[in-house]
Amino acid sequence: MDELFKNTLSNNAVNASLNLDYKTIKDTMNLMKISSQDLKSKFGHIETKRIGGNTLEDNFEIWKKTITLDNASVIGYKNLKNIDSLISNELSFKIRVALDLLNDKYNARKEYMRVYDKILKIKNDKILNKKIQIKKKESYQEGECHISEIPKIEVESFSFRDKGKVFQRIERNYKHSFENIIVGWKIKENWNDGTNGEWEVKTCPLLTHEMDANFISQRFRGQNFTVEVYTMETPN
Repeated sequence: MDELFKNTLSNNAVNASLNLDYKTIKDTMNLMKISSQDLKSKFGHIETKRIGGNTLEDNFEIWKKTITLDNASVIGYKNLKNIDSLISNELSFKIRVALDLLNDKYNARKEYMRVYDKILKIKNDKILNKKIQIKKKESYQEGECHISEIPKIEVESFSFRDKGKVFQRIERNYKHSFENIIVGWKIKENWNDGTNGEWEVKTCPLLTHEMDANFISQRFRGQNFTVEVYTMETPN
């Protein structure tokens, strides 16, 4: 009986943590009970803050159709309590391994959302200021351009160097799809002497799964660039 009681306590402790996520889901589901007419009314209010999709769209029905997995925003995850604050020190010690696992998952999700929100703001600002298309000659970077474990951010690098041709320009395209979302990217101009060509990115790759960049050299000249794309893995 004592062993059964201990197992029950352990299960209840783990469930207490899981219930934190369940409460967030339940609260979100309650919001869905608002009638379509109420939503339209709130959407059209001058102080409405749109989250997810095309935040610049004023028409409610059109706005709904702009929401995708790539641009949707998570609501909730505020005022979460660590499970250690909900149980006794004695029980916490007994199920330390399970608690550490849950805390690691929570921290990973928290950091993921911190980076996601940061990159989303950068992208929304670019949309607002109509700076989606970028055309430059010099080096440039955007977003979260570093490797990390929490959240899991990795980089893929591609370098090329083309020789010049008489009376011609050299054109090259870098287009690649990624399993995880893009949170940062760099284009390095490797010569730094003014003789390299220019490059162009027509669509902002942040929070998408594809990078598409075009490069064109000066006439008679070659070119030398490096592309780095930083992607973030969704935590379990």
